[in-house]
Amino acid sequence: MENFLGYWLSCVYYLGLKFHQKITVKKKLPFPVVSVGNITTGGTGKTPVVEIVCRELLALGWHPAVLSRGYRRKKTPEPLIISDGKNILSHPDYSGDEPYLLARHLRNVAIIVGKNRYQAGLLLPAMGLDIAVLDDGFQHWGLKRDRDIVCLDATNPFGNGWVLPAGILREPASALSRANLIFLNKINLIDKEERDKLFEHLFKKVPGVPVITTEYEIDKIVGKNQELGVADLVDKKVVLISGIARPESFEKTVVLSGIKFVKHFKFADHHYFRQSELEEIFQQYPGAIFLTTEKDYWRLNEKYDRIFYARLQLRYDRERLRCLLPQK
Repeated sequence: MENFLGYWLSCVYYLGLKFHQKITVKKKLPFPVVSVGNITTGGTGKTPVVEIVCRELLALGWHPAVLSRGYRRKKTPEPLIISDGKNILSHPDYSGDEPYLLARHLRNVAIIVGKNRYQAGLLLPAMGLDIAVLDDGFQHWGLKRDRDIVCLDATNPFGNGWVLPAGILREPASALSRANLIFLNKINLIDKEERDKLFEHLFKKVPGVPVITTEYEIDKIVGKNQELGVADLVDKKVVLISGIARPESFEKTVVLSGIKFVKHFKFADHHYFRQSELEEIFQQYPGAIFLTTEKDYWRLNEKYDRIFYARLQLRYDRERLRCLLPQK
């Protein structure tokens, strides 16, 4: 009975989605727009792809800005400029996790948050910017774009095949036909047989859509006052802490790097960590090093010297991506 209700609600959700898509009027900004999104809920590697797309646009001579909704941030007047490309102008509580992380990583790229991405985009010409990267834009029907990039998590690309709430899909997998490019992320976290099946499925369903794969690996271990190499943690007692959509991917990346962990404290995605929670964890493992994701690190109390984050490095075909982006 519970499964039937879930599937029935999924049908209602999908009909509502299509209706919303049909009645929404698309507006066009006076410059190119590149959307980076997904067809499933959280954990697809969208934020790292937004970052590398911005870096490649810079290399092509563009002056980009990221337009983001700023999920689960505290309310402020909108649109809000998180970074002007030179200075970070907001706190993570008001920017949201992903925009703040992008602001820390990207120089010469403005980060702007607001529910109305069209209004946010109107700020770009006065800032000397000439292209927008629309964060989480695949289901943002109100804005026309020149490229639609869709991210898939290779470890769980489609879930059970159902849309929300019975499954993890925000749209049916057939929606991939609207994409101009698919990023297949975390490809090194699955074996060759799974890769071959996934490529076969994509080539059969969307034969004309190019696919770029990314491999995730830990570059460095970063703390408040020091940086460590992965080898520095190999023989240490390591405890993981995370508040992300797919913690199992974090675990796999850590293990593949050669780090063994004794415990993983998993919290809900975008969890706001309380000091009492952390103190309790520290008491349970007094001699451990605590490793988290970079996104979580800025929501954890970084005053603790025992908390480090794993800085990831993505391997991908840079030249191919540049060819598939708008040319200056």
